Amino acid sequence: MLNKQKLLIGGVLLAVLAGCSSPESRKQAIKNFDYLEASLATPLSTEGVGELEQDPRYSIPAIGSDAPADYLGKKVDVRSPSQVLPVLQGTYVNESADKVTVTFTEAIRGGSVKDDVWALMLNFLAQQNVATVSLDKTKGELVSDYFIFEETFGSFWNKTRFRSKEQYKFYLNESSSSRSASLAVELLDVSESIDGDLSSGTITPADKNRYETNMINRLLVFALAEHQRAAGNAQTADNRVPIELGFDENGLPAWLTTVEYDTVWQKLPLALSALNFEEKASNKTLGFYRMSFKQPTEKFWKEQGVRPFSLDKGDYLFQLGQSKEGQTVVTIFDKDKKPLSVQQVSSIYLSIADLMQKQMQVEAK
Repeated sequence: MLNKQKLLIGGVLLAVLAGCSSPESRKQAIKNFDYLEASLATPLSTEGVGELEQDPRYSIPAIGSDAPADYLGKKVDVRSPSQVLPVLQGTYVNESADKVTVTFTEAIRGGSVKDDVWALMLNFLAQQNVATVSLDKTKGELVSDYFIFEETFGSFWNKTRFRSKEQYKFYLNESSSSRSASLAVELLDVSESIDGDLSSGTITPADKNRYETNMINRLLVFALAEHQRAAGNAQTADNRVPIELGFDENGLPAWLTTVEYDTVWQKLPLALSALNFEEKASNKTLGFYRMSFKQPTEKFWKEQGVRPFSLDKGDYLFQLGQSKEGQTVVTIFDKDKKPLSVQQVSSIYLSIADLMQKQMQVEAK
């Protein structure tokens, strides 16, 4: 009786483990690939019968010269093609473009469509904890740092952890009428690992298209949430920090907030001092703080519980102002009065956001 119970339990475990799917097996057809060993049958003989009439409707077309000869069996990805989901009103998919492209015809925040999409992208990257490697608004190009995505497949008995590390280049082009802007995305680099082991498989053109499509869809879902929040339809239960990335009236990268100017003026030096800035001078009438900065140690960042950033030692000018829409704007300049790059503005923003998140969690307790 005991042996029977062991056999039964063992059988159940095998069934559970067999039913678990890995990222690789999810791409493949179910069951085996014995058909690859099959050979062509001998054609039917029509001797003595006469010529048979053939119906071409069901003829299998010839394989093209560019078709990969080894695209067989387990190498065939049976998943349905990825599609861009234009969930945001005022967007549509550009099917004729070479790259995965979505066109925006309405501004989300109220400015020009192109500037609006730039701000949307910066805040999307910040929300994903991804830095901006380079941004050229004139060329309409943005290169991101690496996105990290993790998924777990299988059951309690046999979990498989899939991790991808992805880097992208975004292209933003404005129409001649300035009433729309098209955003395209290109996968620059990707690595995949399963349970910590790097995958040795190559990325096919179909895989590349799937990655690019998924990235556009993530951006559109984020844009929809931003649109709902701006319209007052979204709840703020996610404790969003009341500051976002954008551009000032001169097109320089800046921090934007709906918090009143006087409140920002009072709280900004406190937040900056927690990031190792020291106030040197200020003028509320002219709207600036001059702060000095010295790169702290790794221990400092860990104690503060915020993401680190790197800046040269020296003085920095934090210029406060108000936009036409009534937002408070903070633009940052170095000691030579040159604006900081979008990478630097974004990295300091991530640390500021961490500080605000911590403060809101304390206030909620």
